[in-house]
Amino acid sequence: MKAHHATDARHSSGLPLRPFSAALIDIDLVLTDFATVRAAAWKRTFDAFLKEIVPPEPARIRPFDAVEEFRLYVDGRTSLDGALAFLDARGIDVPVGAPAAPAGWSSAHALVARADQVLDGYVRRYGVTVRPGTVRLVRALRTRGVPVAAVSAVRHAGDLLARAEVGDVFSAVLDPGERTTPGLPGPPSPDLLVECAHHVGASPTHTAVFERSLPGVRAARRGRFGITVAVDETRAMRHAAELRQAGADLVVRLPDELSGTLTALAEGRYAA
Repeated sequence: MKAHHATDARHSSGLPLRPFSAALIDIDLVLTDFATVRAAAWKRTFDAFLKEIVPPEPARIRPFDAVEEFRLYVDGRTSLDGALAFLDARGIDVPVGAPAAPAGWSSAHALVARADQVLDGYVRRYGVTVRPGTVRLVRALRTRGVPVAAVSAVRHAGDLLARAEVGDVFSAVLDPGERTTPGLPGPPSPDLLVECAHHVGASPTHTAVFERSLPGVRAARRGRFGITVAVDETRAMRHAAELRQAGADLVVRLPDELSGTLTALAEGRYAA
């Protein structure tokens, strides 16, 4: 089936948005509270690391803030990039280490392995749930011939969606692991998103990106994607201005509103 292009869509300035023939959706807009679970896994990992090996300097050993520090340094980035960004912000120098490093405190890769273990335990214990509205919308877009990929900066995104029994809903599920080019940098670099667009047969300029993190929005902007829609789930949309400044064409409040936005864009009738 031939892909349909959105037409006459407009962003908040009233200027036309470019049409799209494919969509990339952040996994956090598919799995309910996955970002919160990931933040909890990193808090447990970082707090144990800080107590274990960091000299007793209050500015360095204070507990990891699973809300603000997660948003600033980890959210939307690959696990390695997030770990390095947080350690740099605290002035803590550890070697990057080897990708196959065992879980522990000896390197950034070892921290990532430890956080992955904790995250996997949380997912196994509590499971993952989906946002039904987003899934319905993905099905509707694919019925129209629009390929939709689920994208994540976190490895094993496909496994998470398979556990939630929605992996087959998407045209592709892509993350910085074995499903893309090894070593490909994640957001805010656009490389991962560009490869994902090409994977579903679309150019970035005709691809819509739906994100909730600042690095993801910045990556879409740098990659010159046709439309970038950001979701701000905070009360009173506290991060809306920051998301727009990072490059979002549209900012919506809730995942339910995201579903309406996707439908309207696909039908060419969105008006901000």
